[in-house]
Amino acid sequence: VFYYNDGKSQQQEMKTVRLDPSRICARFVNGNKRYPYFDINITARDMDNMVPPELTLGQNYPNPFNPSTTISYQLPASGPVRLDIYNVRGQLVRTLIDAEQEAGYHSVVWNGTDNAGQSVASGIYFYRLSSPAQTLGKRMLLMK
Repeated sequence: VFYYNDGKSQQQEMKTVRLDPSRICARFVNGNKRYPYFDINITARDMDNMVPPELTLGQNYPNPFNPSTTISYQLPASGPVRLDIYNVRGQLVRTLIDAEQEAGYHSVVWNGTDNAGQSVASGIYFYRLSSPAQTLGKRMLLMK
């Protein structure tokens, strides 16, 4: 677990850095094999390639919103992802993402329209992020 900037880190924030195994080699205190340690240098490029250890779905921002809002999520591994918007009746309103995506941080803007491009009414909506391993959901409020 690396905290790269105390001023910007969030509570319980964790990142995974994928390093080439050849960059990690055991060293030993005074040559004694009983006391190994690892000297790992993290570069700026490593920091750019960090991925979250688990699937997460952020709260949309702003919330309440009018006419658009941003939904952020984090993927621990590449794979198929689907992000859907539902109304309070459970009816599918809009599919924002339905594609293969790389691991890492992503965000998408919803402009308050349905799959037909029509503006939706004010009210509570639910968004659901689905991956092969897990499904997460949250709610948001559109106020016109």
